[in-house]
Amino acid sequence: SNSQGVETTYLIYTVDEFMACLSEYVATYYALNTTVVGNYEYLRDDDDNAVNPIVMTVTSYEYGPQVFNPDVEDFDTSSITSTYYLMSANDTGPFQNASTRLTQIHSLIRMTLQFDVKNLGYNNGYRTCYVDTVHASYEFYYRGRIELSMQPSIYICTEQYALSLWNRQYISLVICLGITGMFSAILQILHFKAVYKHISLFQLAKSKSKEQFKDLTWSEKMEFFNFWFLTTSIANVSNIIGCIYVMSLLLIASSQKSWNVPLFFIGLGCMFSWISSIQFFEYFPNYYSLILTLRKSAPRVLAFLVGVTPVFLGFAYFGVAYFSTGSSLFSNVDKSSVALFALLNGDVIHDVFDNIYPISPVLSRIYLYVFISLFIYAVLNIFIAIVEDAFFAAKQEQIKETKEDAQQHHFAVHDLDVVGLVAGPPIPITGSMIRRDEDSRMESLLGSASRRYQHPSYHH
Repeated sequence: SNSQGVETTYLIYTVDEFMACLSEYVATYYALNTTVVGNYEYLRDDDDNAVNPIVMTVTSYEYGPQVFNPDVEDFDTSSITSTYYLMSANDTGPFQNASTRLTQIHSLIRMTLQFDVKNLGYNNGYRTCYVDTVHASYEFYYRGRIELSMQPSIYICTEQYALSLWNRQYISLVICLGITGMFSAILQILHFKAVYKHISLFQLAKSKSKEQFKDLTWSEKMEFFNFWFLTTSIANVSNIIGCIYVMSLLLIASSQKSWNVPLFFIGLGCMFSWISSIQFFEYFPNYYSLILTLRKSAPRVLAFLVGVTPVFLGFAYFGVAYFSTGSSLFSNVDKSSVALFALLNGDVIHDVFDNIYPISPVLSRIYLYVFISLFIYAVLNIFIAIVEDAFFAAKQEQIKETKEDAQQHHFAVHDLDVVGLVAGPPIPITGSMIRRDEDSRMESLLGSASRRYQHPSYHH
């Protein structure tokens, strides 16, 4: 096949290439036992023990390629889907007959091929059995070429579920998933209790002194809650769903073959669990610089990105409009954006220059020179400057807040700035601070707002 494209996608331009791909796929399946180094076994029919054939599904125009004939005014675009079973290494289904092959291909809309084979192994004292599925998809969306994509997948053999749990290779994985799921559930229950306490405190503060509460800024009100509430909840819930889902696939035979959904939740839970662990560095400012910098720089960075995005999209759409006819890198807005994003990060610069040069030697050079000069030398450096400025500002602010919060240690309970204490690092609490009832806690919570409310300048 023509190896243009990326990874498992190939572009087919001629009938010979199409037949070569189809024949190779069929021949590979029926020659597995003699050509591959792995231990594979065919799936067989329960009645006659025959090898399961390759399943071909063809969707084509019902009345042939007349839909493309400009002389036919009243054309019919109805499609028909047919299923064929390729029984031998030389069987190519409806494309077997050379005299009608060209018409069949010109009438083609899409075609799929699929076969399943058992992959047998022996690992860590256990016999293993998985079913490997190879799905080939031929898409004739662009009539000048056929896009062939290969999609392999895997699932556990049904006979593995008949074994006792202790005789399966993945018993340790099941135990690990069970412990992780239970641990995440316990953490989430405790997390809900902490969130409930913060909500209760927020509602109590709001009801005790409405006027003083209104004087709190939005950011001060948000100090009652914590960004880590969200990340920790995502991590725990994702771990619970992922563990239950994967355990069900490992322990219970079902028609569900895809691992994409459970692995998504497993990956999401793992990612947010590690991200949530950063909160424990909050007590050590030197190790918490990333979060402090992001908090400080996020508003300015987002505002800057909003202003830059139209310029970036302008270059992306121009690339699609002018270079899509001759370059797969700019065939649509998504691919154009990916190519430009790689360019502004200094990746594949020379490759992109060579790729679009044949389309227009002059304009392609101007296009890339302007984009790289603008985004690498200007936009990217401004972005770095914003983040760097936020880093030093956050560092200075953290030092200042630490000193201010340390001074609260010597204040009376009613004079404490609890909003500031919530935002800052923990300060040791003495016995005099602990002796307070519910009303004094509310006065402490709203101390800073109350002082601002009572100040003469507030009423002016």
